[in-house]
Amino acid sequence: MGVEPAWIAEALSYLVFRATGIFIWATTVAEFLQNNPQAHFYMLRSQNDGKGLGNLYSLYFTAIKASFGCNLQEEEIKAVTSVMGAMIFAKELLDDHALIMLLGVRIPDSDLDMLQFIRNGLMSVIDKGSIFHFHHHSFKDFVLSSSF
Repeated sequence: MGVEPAWIAEALSYLVFRATGIFIWATTVAEFLQNNPQAHFYMLRSQNDGKGLGNLYSLYFTAIKASFGCNLQEEEIKAVTSVMGAMIFAKELLDDHALIMLLGVRIPDSDLDMLQFIRNGLMSVIDKGSIFHFHHHSFKDFVLSSSF
């Protein structure tokens, strides 16, 4: 299933204008659009609430909302916030083994791979691989801000 050239041109025109030369905004959008590009593009476009998509925090908010949705279970919320908090406040980079030790990341008697769930949800703002590391310090700032 290919993406139509006309849609690509529309998306590029819309997104390039809104990136306003901010490289981290453009790379975050590119990562965000990798899974289900058309649906994610229309979600970004619909989030333009007068603040403009040029706002990096608005983009981060949209990516997190799209990735995790609004119907997270209590265990999932606890795991996501535990991992993001550990990533922000840890003195060194964390891998799966270190993160699994966090309270709430491992769900007893469950086949759910919580770290993979979190990795997929944060895909547009973290590096690929076994080490959890944010692409840019601005995402840490966003998580610590009142916008989050």
